[in-house]
Amino acid sequence: MPDTRSGLQAARDAWHYRGQQRPPFAQVPGPGQESVWNYPRPPTYRSDDRLITIHAGESRIATTESALRALETGSPPICHVGCKAIDSLPARSRAGAISPPLSPS
Repeated sequence: MPDTRSGLQAARDAWHYRGQQRPPFAQVPGPGQESVWNYPRPPTYRSDDRLITIHAGESRIATTESALRALETGSPPICHVGCKAIDSLPARSRAGAISPPLSPS
């Protein structure tokens, strides 16, 4: 397998926006707003105690007030929820088959 670290490092070195400055096309966030251009690179992780509810269609599949937000320059925040947040309901695949319920740990 070829060593790709030098190419990866070159790509990282070419990235100009790491949260220290905003690109010219970035809009300034308003009061109470965040900007993805203010997030750091490499990413940071922050706990989030807001109520987060995830739905698939009409079904609620997860609820938590203890998520983890991943924040990285130029990327939308990603909320990670723990296994305990997932409801143990059967999930339907695209083909319509029912899979076994999830077991939160």
